[in-house]
Order: sequence, then structure tokens, then C-alpha cells
Amino acid sequence: MPSEISNEQDPAATLTQALLQAYQLPASPQSNAFKAVKKAYSAFLQGSTCEKVSPDELIDIPEALIDIDDLKPTRKPLVVRYGKVYLTRLDHLEQRLADQIKARLQPLDTQAKPGAHWLPKPKPSFTGIDQQNSVKLAIQTSLFVLTGGPGTGKTTTAACIIGANLEYHKLRLEDVRLCAPTGRAASQLHGGLIDANKALAKHCEKLGCKDVFEMKQRLPKSYTIHKFVHNPEMMEGAKLIIVDECSMIDLGLFHELLSIIPSDARIVLIGDPQQLPSVDTGSVFADICRNELISDRLCTLTEPLRADGQARTWYNFAVGYQNRKSTPHPEEGLREAKVAAVLESSLEIYKSVVKLAVLPIYSNQDQPPTTEQLMDLENAIKSVRILCAYHGGELGVRKLNERIRTELGLNKPDSPGSLVMITRNDARVTDLSNGDIGLVVRAGLVWFPGKTVSIPFNQLPNNTPAFATTIHKSQGSEYSSVLVILPKPEKDDADNREMFINKQLVFTGITRAKDKLTVFTSSETLYDALDKVADRASGLDKRLR
Repeated sequence: MPSEISNEQDPAATLTQALLQAYQLPASPQSNAFKAVKKAYSAFLQGSTCEKVSPDELIDIPEALIDIDDLKPTRKPLVVRYGKVYLTRLDHLEQRLADQIKARLQPLDTQAKPGAHWLPKPKPSFTGIDQQNSVKLAIQTSLFVLTGGPGTGKTTTAACIIGANLEYHKLRLEDVRLCAPTGRAASQLHGGLIDANKALAKHCEKLGCKDVFEMKQRLPKSYTIHKFVHNPEMMEGAKLIIVDECSMIDLGLFHELLSIIPSDARIVLIGDPQQLPSVDTGSVFADICRNELISDRLCTLTEPLRADGQARTWYNFAVGYQNRKSTPHPEEGLREAKVAAVLESSLEIYKSVVKLAVLPIYSNQDQPPTTEQLMDLENAIKSVRILCAYHGGELGVRKLNERIRTELGLNKPDSPGSLVMITRNDARVTDLSNGDIGLVVRAGLVWFPGKTVSIPFNQLPNNTPAFATTIHKSQGSEYSSVLVILPKPEKDDADNREMFINKQLVFTGITRAKDKLTVFTSSETLYDALDKVADRASGLDKRLR
């Protein structure tokens, strides 16, 4: 294989070489055929579905390799639509998804009105107008989209939407299906909906339940989208589907989900298009939210309810930048990206977590802790988190976890006071999900928020230390104090770190904090990151229109 295209740092070129050889075509890097194929592969590897291509770049490409602006299905490896070159599989997926969405856009039933008890009530410094409009519109359409930044009340509004839909359309709790792209997000969705302060618990009698306990028993459990896709019979009889954290759903999974939802079911898509896109191909939710065809059945929540104090100042700054308002960053909370500074800001809080973990009340299975004590433990787990841009380097997840464990004297993975994150779903034995974070207490037990009993450390699925995690892993979480680390990118780094630090990453990290935020970076690096947008090329918007 020629050296200029066998470099391991250029997988798109390697894939291009293999495809051209399979079609017995010349593989010169200077040919238009090579360039077009490489563009399509490069787009795919970077999370896009396509890449722009000019007419001049399509000259002399063999017909066996590419179809140009042909709306009929093709078996050729490449296809050009709307001036963009696709791998054919991604082109087919994108078109099928667009057809699925359009098929569900029935005319709005503007006469539908929810019961007043399902409309969120205004409070001091909270108008509730966006939430009320969301509930009203959600019962008028078969496909509703609810967006909003972190802490703007999406789950609270979702509970009202469920109640209003069930009452107005005469559905049962058993007709609801709840899902999210990850096990942890699914668990958080279900827990948030049945919270005593949410509408379903407050008005359970409107749903034909004698008490909150019956409501919790009848509302189906929330599962991952993959679980439904692999077991499509679980969707049978569904009349109302709630899908949370939609920004994390890739093109293929979105298509598979819509394929198994009954045609007469109502769908509510919830998420934040401003946060990080899916790990795999596409930015489907962002494409949907910006499309004019969806605009009359989309509501955006804008009133932040989570962040307070100093963290609220940073939240407003981040939101402003998302809305293209270039304002000066807050001075309080900006520190130099140094390991010593990170340790100074986090160790004292983590030491208090360790002191709590060694108390005997959390490891005595015969005398379980009281509700108040369990709340203390949950607050300790959520008291502070270090969020990194990447895994490697001195300021990455791996090195910081090692350093913090050493400073705290935690010599073994199961030492009391260790924070651990589950990295593999385990529905059969422990009912833990990828992303769940627990605290090791005495006697080698691990306590997880929401679980009634502690789990022996040696029974846990795959796990890793969780004093520091990536910003990606933190999506959907909130902590009292957050330390976001944004080192200056190293352009010659083999991990290509500069690709990871962008506006969506910064926004996601900053908006995890409830009370206090510290950002370890320089002003220059912060603004450079905010000026980088992780845009993914797609033709979905065009297909929908």
C-alpha cells in the first residue's frame, strides 16, 4: 500500500484505498474519485452524514462508483444529494428518517385544551409561560418537541405533558413508554417523573389512581432505546412515547426507534440541541429543532431553575454565547489550568466525603440508614465533580483520578470513600447503568442514589474511579460544585485534542453547576473554545423541507 495513504493517522484514506481496490479502480490520491470517496468517509468518521462537493470535483468519476442527484435508490457506494456527497448507507438512513418524521406530522388539533391542574403554576421569579404553552401544544400534536437548557424544567414539564395527554386523550398509564439513549438517562427520567413534587404525584387521582404508590406501580419503567429496539414487542400497545436526552441519539438509532413506534402513538422528544451531539453519526435532534416544518410543534424553555449564585453568573454567560452574545466572562471562578490548583479546590470537599463514607450507619445492612442519612449520602456524592475535556494528559481523567486517590489515601479500588462510575449496563444482576456513580462505604459496599441496598464492590459490573470524569459523561447531571478543566489544546497531540474543546463542550460543562463553578483555563483558551462549533454536516433539514 502506498505510504502516502497507509498512515494510521488517516483512516479515511485507508478506507478509500480499500473501496477503490474492491471496484478495481485506480487509487491515485490526486484523482477526483479518490477525493470524493475520502470526503464521504472523512465526514462519516467525524460524525457527519455528508460533505459538500463542487461540480468540478465530480468530473471523471467512474459511473460504477457514484450516483449524482438521482432520487431513486442506488446500489453504488456513493451518492450526491443537494451538492453533498454521501456514503450510500447514510444517504438511505437519512432519507428514511426524514420520511418517518414527515409521516407523523398530522395537522394540529387546536381545539384540544388541557385541564388547568396540569399547567405549571407561576412562582416568584418564574412565570411558567413556556411550560404552560408546552403542555397546551403537546396534546394538540402527534409529534411534539420540547427543548431547553439545563435546569429549565424539562422533566417537570414532561410530567405535566404526560398527565394532560392521558386525561384529554383518555389513555392509561400503562399506555406510556419512557426511554432515553443511556441507562442512566432512562433511570433519571423515570425518577424525575414520579417525584413527589411533580404533577403526576400531585394529581394521581386524575389518572385513576387511588394514591401515589399505585401511580408509581402503574407507570411503566423507563428503558434504553436499545432495549426497545432489541425487544420491539415492548412497544406493542403504546399510545404515548416520551424520549429524553434526544441530542445524544445518533442517526441510525433514531431511525430504529421510529421504526418500532406504533403509527397511532403520540411522541414527545425532549432534549437540548445546544449540548454535545451524539457520539456516533449525525446531529438529528439539532436538525429537527432548526427545521421550519417542526417549528409549529416545538417549545423552548428559557427560565433557568437550577443554577444559583456564582454558578448562575457563569450559566448566563454560557447561554449568552450560545445565542451569539459575546460578553466578558465572569472574573470569579477563573483559574489557571494547573494540577495543584485543581487539587486545592477539590480535596477538602472530597475529604469530607471520605469521612462520611466510613461511618458505620452506611454499611450496617441490619439497620439501614434513615431517609435523612441517605439524603446526606446522596448530597455528598453530588457535592463536587471534576470535569475534564479528555482522558489523557496531566489534566485528564486518568491522571487526576490517580492523584486524588493518592492524596486521599485510598490505596485500593474498594477503599471507603472511593467514588466509582459504572461503565457497562447490568440490568440482570445489579440493575446498574453505564454512567451511574456510587460511593464505597465500609465493609466493601457501594451505595448508589436511588438504590434501597448497598452492593458489594466485587459484584459491580465494569467500573472506573469517578472523582474526575469527562464532560461527555456528565451530560444530564448536576453537582453543587463543579470544576471544569479546559487546558490549552496541543495541536501536535496524537489524540487531536483541539477537536474536543468546542462551544458545546464548554456549555455542557459550565451548566452542570448548581452553586459554584471553577473553570481552569485562560481567557484566550476559553474564548477560542467558544468560537469553535461542533457542526455536523447533514441533509436532513433539506429533506424535511
